[in-house]
Amino acid sequence: MKNMFKTILMLAMTIAISCTAQTSEKVTVIDQHLYNELTQDMEIVQLVDVRTPDEYAEGYINDAENINFFDADFVSQCEKYDKNLPIFIYCQSGGRSAKASAKLEAAGFTKVYDVGGYRDWKK
Repeated sequence: MKNMFKTILMLAMTIAISCTAQTSEKVTVIDQHLYNELTQDMEIVQLVDVRTPDEYAEGYINDAENINFFDADFVSQCEKYDKNLPIFIYCQSGGRSAKASAKLEAAGFTKVYDVGGYRDWKK
């Protein structure tokens, strides 16, 4: 009985931690449909594809600019964007976009939207 209780407690803690890791006060994980709704009436859409140039060349979301997350100066390349406007980030499957979103939040961007992966976008 103790082992089952420990297992359930560990599972609940894992779920709670993974859910809170997905969003913060300034970073929100969204999907393609919410992206379309949010950007529909925006005059300026700051959309950054954080994949490698080779991945970007294979296809990208319209109007996305490619800034490779693996570049040593990734954050400084993003400084050209307005930190007070929403910025939308995506990668191939969602891993790099989460890391990039955290870096941009730490750099002072006030609203970062993690759109996830281009792989899902193409579906």
